[in-house]
Amino acid sequence: MKEIKLLQPIIITEKNELVSGLHRLETAKMLGWSEIECITISCNDIDRELAEIDKNLIRAELTVLERAEHLKRRKELYERNIQKQRQAQDELMA
Repeated sequence: MKEIKLLQPIIITEKNELVSGLHRLETAKMLGWSEIECITISCNDIDRELAEIDKNLIRAELTVLERAEHLKRRKELYERNIQKQRQAQDELMA
């Protein structure tokens, strides 16, 4: 990052919660950067965690166990999200 700068911005929520880019953020701190480019997204806690899991699943250095844990958690969150969407639809139809 020192030589080529930041190729991909970090991603944060409107509440300044980090979604993606922990390694980039830590590297920027080590290099003494006072600012880093970021993308701000609007999402709820479930969507934030889903995005974080998806980014982690892309990383090649996960063990088989870590990958399985991420996939299990992703399934739980996805099902909870679907359930909330269905409840909201039912309330609108009532």
